[in-house]
Amino acid sequence: MSRMRRGAMATGLVVLLVATFVLPGALQAQARSRWTLDVRGSAAIPIADIEGHDLGTGFGGRATLGYRFLARTGAYLDWDWHAFAPDQSFAGGSVGFEESGFTLGIGLRHPFRADDADGPALAVRAGGTYNHVELEDSRGREIADSGYGVGWEAGAGLDFGVSERVRVTPGLRYRSFSRSVQIESTRTEVGLRYFSLDLGVSFEF
Repeated sequence: MSRMRRGAMATGLVVLLVATFVLPGALQAQARSRWTLDVRGSAAIPIADIEGHDLGTGFGGRATLGYRFLARTGAYLDWDWHAFAPDQSFAGGSVGFEESGFTLGIGLRHPFRADDADGPALAVRAGGTYNHVELEDSRGREIADSGYGVGWEAGAGLDFGVSERVRVTPGLRYRSFSRSVQIESTRTEVGLRYFSLDLGVSFEF
């Protein structure tokens, strides 16, 4: 048997093996990939003061676009907003702090039962943030803006299906972000470190 013929047979065998074992799995993974849109409300619990002042419990929300590229793993991009209204701060009384911006990260969803991929699951996420902080007076007028900068978040939660394409997703995240703001001639570092207690609804499409 010629070397060329042996090479052709070997190539054909490889193609056959790929078609038999690899391709169906790849197509199945592709069919499972889904886009999701999540909407969440949250309570924000600070774990650090700013210049000796407690921010108090804040509130916020976020909208998240996700894409699952593996059976249990996906990427997410969201826009988030959190507001704090301390009694006193380095900027004076009745000054609110608003953090908003974007997050890009990776999420993992692990079902509690291996034979029930769409059943209740543990969800874990981590990503980088690109946010800014605005300080506003009691009339909603901007006093200072930190400009955008990077931070990070990580968290975990649960994932419950209520219908074929709708899921409820309670969770807890830790978020860390630090930028400086300038009021008149004074520049102050604003370090926001808090837990975000989330309750969300996820829609698959």
